[in-house]
Amino acid sequence: MNLLTFVVGMPSTGKTTSFRNLGPETVMYNTEKKMLPFRNKGIRLASTDSVNDLLERLGKFRGNKYPEITTIVIDSFSDYSDMIMAECKAKHKGFEVYNAYNTKVYELFQVLKSIENKYIFLTGHPEVLQDADGNTIFRMAIRGKEHEGKVEKFATCVFYSDPKRKDNGKGVEYRFLTNTDGRYPAKTPMGMFSEMHIENDIRKVIDVYKSFYGETTVSIPAAAAVAA
Repeated sequence: MNLLTFVVGMPSTGKTTSFRNLGPETVMYNTEKKMLPFRNKGIRLASTDSVNDLLERLGKFRGNKYPEITTIVIDSFSDYSDMIMAECKAKHKGFEVYNAYNTKVYELFQVLKSIENKYIFLTGHPEVLQDADGNTIFRMAIRGKEHEGKVEKFATCVFYSDPKRKDNGKGVEYRFLTNTDGRYPAKTPMGMFSEMHIENDIRKVIDVYKSFYGETTVSIPAAAAVAA
């Protein structure tokens, strides 16, 4: 089993920056092909040029392979989703576009399920909607109808970036919402976090995961060649 987490938020709200304290135990698939917004402390960066290429790379982690890698990041699911749609439109027409799209989304989560003993993080952008009463609500953005409003079911934890201007008016406090506030559908297991907001630091989040599930230490062997 693994622990799958979504980190959802608007651009420039601290999603990618939250990985700043991770190191060589981490592989990050940078689907957006952008420079990191922090000084890298050893994260193994990998780009991908196609949907199947990413699925094949992730598939090499099936089971408990590469134990020296404990954390996998896909930054971002939104860009991966756009990549799927572009490829499907190039190969299919009409309803077949969305049939092929839904199949590839399903394949991604099936591959992720087959990876054991890893912390897996997907970043993504929210979709802004209004309910029947006119209230603004958010959910993970995804194309097509089959997975709309349902993709969160694949994740154990869903954090929403919810930055707040500091009380002194100087700067912004970048933070994650840990459970739903009626607007953002954040979720974490009962009792995992005592506060509604936490610092946007995935290293500290992983430490909480280890404590909550009874894992006190993680052995990271010497760096090895990973099929990233």
